[in-house]
Amino acid sequence: MLPDLTGKTAIVTGANNGIGKDTALELARNGASVIIASRDPTKGTKAAADIAETVGAKDGQVKYMHLDLASLKSVQEFARAWMKTDDHINMLILNAGVMKSYVADAGALWYNQTEDGFEEMIGVNHVAHYLLTRLLEPRLKASAPARVVSVASMAEWFSYPEGMRYDAWRSKANYDDGRSYGMSKLANIMFIAELAERLQGSGVTAYSVHPGIIGTGLQKYVNTWFSSFTGMTKLSTDWAMFVGNSAFLDTAGGALTSLYAAGSSDVDDHPEYNGKYFWPAVTPMTPVHPAAQDVAKRKELWQKTEEAVKPFMSL
Repeated sequence: MLPDLTGKTAIVTGANNGIGKDTALELARNGASVIIASRDPTKGTKAAADIAETVGAKDGQVKYMHLDLASLKSVQEFARAWMKTDDHINMLILNAGVMKSYVADAGALWYNQTEDGFEEMIGVNHVAHYLLTRLLEPRLKASAPARVVSVASMAEWFSYPEGMRYDAWRSKANYDDGRSYGMSKLANIMFIAELAERLQGSGVTAYSVHPGIIGTGLQKYVNTWFSSFTGMTKLSTDWAMFVGNSAFLDTAGGALTSLYAAGSSDVDDHPEYNGKYFWPAVTPMTPVHPAAQDVAKRKELWQKTEEAVKPFMSL
């Protein structure tokens, strides 16, 4: 699936576990130098060591760098540190993400904010990744050909009817966790489409992907959700959970679409793929939410996000 990536460098956010770690593993296995960019130094360093040992990587081929996407200052510091080096970036994989969900035994919605006051899912999944990409954009252009890949989700269709609700970016008023998660994933898709257009001709291309339904820790919340329904017999609840859980992919399977978009030589043969949204593993799809096809709304998202990160845009 992947060509020899020796001499190429990839940054993968949230690569200390899950599909991010499997993505980093396969890139390294095919010769790429890989940066594990995550917030936990212990887990990140261990993930880098595990990957290096698994693939027999040469010294320094797989490294950890601190990046906390819940802090725009941390994003700025990461980019500042990178730009002080001469290192190129051929693949920037925006993989990290958070998802909050209703938990029946907790009896409440999980609502958190980032260090900068954003609702956590939009702040981490979209705003921080936008800032990271924009700050690293000069190096991406200098490293061309280069690719930016955002791990989005089919949950984009669960966003608010209007798509983006900018009032919900910093407010708990009328908060809906499912729609807010969907909004963050819709933002990933819209951002990538706009980025691809703006970087047309620069040698930097961009893609968003739905990795599939992944059997990770999030699965337990789905099971709890099924179990919380009243009026369902135990048999019907168990059947619903069985059908739902049987659709889950493992993390290695979930990494396939990211790997295709980031490193496959097939993408080079399809310039029309630039800015597109992929389902597992190589299928370009039209997003369901109509806002994803609305160019004016896409450009408004860019403007609103640019304004939100403005204090952190200088290096």
